[in-house]
Amino acid sequence: MKIIEQTSTHLILKNSVLGTWITRLACLPFFLLGCAGVFLIISDLINEKTFPPLMGILFTLFCTFMGGFGLFWSDTRTFVFDKTKNQVSLKINKLLKHTKRQYSFNEVGVKVKRTSRERKVSSIRMDSNGIRVDLHSLINQTNRKETVFVVVLQIASNSQEIYISGNYALGTNRNFNRNEAVEFAQVIRDFINTP
Repeated sequence: MKIIEQTSTHLILKNSVLGTWITRLACLPFFLLGCAGVFLIISDLINEKTFPPLMGILFTLFCTFMGGFGLFWSDTRTFVFDKTKNQVSLKINKLLKHTKRQYSFNEVGVKVKRTSRERKVSSIRMDSNGIRVDLHSLINQTNRKETVFVVVLQIASNSQEIYISGNYALGTNRNFNRNEAVEFAQVIRDFINTP
């Protein structure tokens, strides 16, 4: 999430349009492959009246689901904090659907939320000659929880949380460490609370 505009009356935040389109382009071949697979399965059933192999069906479903998910559900979010209207507008642009929600500053709160995600890590050390030696093989990798901080808008009227930043790292939607998340949240709080 980046600050696009910061004036005395407007604060505009937007996530990466480029990152969203890269996700869509990466998922498009999977979706097309899945659709072609569905077409082949249906034509097999109609013409030869035989049931296709189970692995082919599972692969087709996987490609269709993953490709469709990335293609149709990846979104670009824009937050417009407007002091003249005393409200925040959230615009969510998906491939086929555009939504806009508005909330009054009175019902919006900003907080930093600590989340974690698992990450597989193998221990590495240097021997006396400066050569890297893995202490664990790839099979024995250890799971380690990585702490990620996200900035969240809390809507008091319906107890909803809207994530301004995510706990993922794609493109410019990188993770916040604690200090960055607190600073980012403070910019929003200061803007909302100042007259």
